[in-house]
Amino acid sequence: MDLGTLITGLVMLGLCALPFVLMHFNRKKIKDQMLFSISKMISHENGKLTDFEFTTHAIIGLDENQSKVFMYRKHKDRETRELVKLTDFQRCQIEKTYAKGKSSSEDNPEIERVDLKFIPKVNTKDSILFEFYNSNENLNLGEELGFAKNWEVKINKQMQHTANNQA
Repeated sequence: MDLGTLITGLVMLGLCALPFVLMHFNRKKIKDQMLFSISKMISHENGKLTDFEFTTHAIIGLDENQSKVFMYRKHKDRETRELVKLTDFQRCQIEKTYAKGKSSSEDNPEIERVDLKFIPKVNTKDSILFEFYNSNENLNLGEELGFAKNWEVKINKQMQHTANNQA
């Protein structure tokens, strides 16, 4: 094999791999920034992050000792920080919002939003929503629905554990 062909092949291979390497480092940088932001929130509450998970644009964390859930979401033009004291809420559930004119009974309804909804113990307080997916900001509904289901289970278990310990 000719040395020039080998060098050309290696350069072409490097150019093809470069976008993937750059995307990996960009994702890692974004995750580090989100983890830093949520850690800063938790430190202001004198808490400790006992469980956390990332999605494409968000991180959610749990402080099991203080029964608090933290969420940090990076939008295109803004950041959202949320804190929920689980002792103030009776349950957590997934809330899906469908595109106008569509219903969940249709074969393939278009999901517009996926939120975790915290239902308060006292009816005078408003529910709190943690947004996991918004069709206006994300093109495809990917891991967000499974992610929300997973955290719905974790949070409800924590609420039940906290309620049992208080009783």
